[in-house]
Amino acid sequence: MMRVKAVFSILPGSGTGFIRRQNQSLHNLGFSIIEFNLHSRLNPLKLLVDFSRALFYLKRLKPLCIHATFGSVVAFFSAFLSFFSKVPLVVTFHGSDLNTTPQADGVLRDFLSRVFSNISSLFAVKIICVSKKLSDELWFKSYIESKIVIVPCGIDTKHFLPGNKDDARSRIGFDTDAFIVLFNNGNSCPLKREDLAIESIRIASEKIPDVRLEVLRGISYEDLPHYFNASDCLLICSDTEGSPTILKEAMACNLPVVTTDVGDVVDRLKDSVGNLIVDQSADSIARGIYKISCSKIRSDSRRCVDPELSEKTIAERIKKIYLSI
Repeated sequence: MMRVKAVFSILPGSGTGFIRRQNQSLHNLGFSIIEFNLHSRLNPLKLLVDFSRALFYLKRLKPLCIHATFGSVVAFFSAFLSFFSKVPLVVTFHGSDLNTTPQADGVLRDFLSRVFSNISSLFAVKIICVSKKLSDELWFKSYIESKIVIVPCGIDTKHFLPGNKDDARSRIGFDTDAFIVLFNNGNSCPLKREDLAIESIRIASEKIPDVRLEVLRGISYEDLPHYFNASDCLLICSDTEGSPTILKEAMACNLPVVTTDVGDVVDRLKDSVGNLIVDQSADSIARGIYKISCSKIRSDSRRCVDPELSEKTIAERIKKIYLSI
């Protein structure tokens, strides 16, 4: 296939697997995606070296646009590149780059992160926010609203498929009789509220003696569907989110979800059956888990994500943004 346009995609250098999969989907649609990884987001000297390298590439490649795949330092770095190279800037915000998160990043770093994100938004020709609620965190939204597009991250709907629970448990080694509540906190981030999850399970155990919390850490992407299919429900009780990918992956496997009203979960689950939205309290979460344990059925959520939230569909939406510049 003939490559239509080049896009200079700037990544933070870590935790970017889903961005690389998105870039591959865009490549499949005819774009030449040039990925540029920052060597550091904190070291000014390394950032200066990266800036010189990136500017050199931009002048040679003359891409359609620069795409800052995250906010904060990545977006701020990209805004300077856009200014000096005269290449249009697209910025994607995911959550922690706009949400207030001092408990995870510290007060100063959190504030500077949001300053960098919001200043960068003024230089962008298009701003992608993964949820409507996240876009409301933009300080200058009333001035830049015409540039904002809501596009959540997509998932591989061919990888995340419903499967047999007994087979999945046998593969992973889960107890066949346990009621497994899955919880995602691979980076041990305090914003995920693992403390609240543990307390909720303690309360739920009074009515569900065999309930067990399984925290996802160090699990490969290839094995994730087996964990969804082996579990009885997914728990999300974060303080803040943008558009949690773990939710969409669980939905694709028809795993019931107990979640607080965070990010875009209400919009994602509103048309599905077998999921519960609860208050952010241990008692409320425990009641939700108990209700799911009594229902003994899977959700019907896959129909809400496939094909609407497939990587291909989301790539098509981003393609339209690129071509509108």
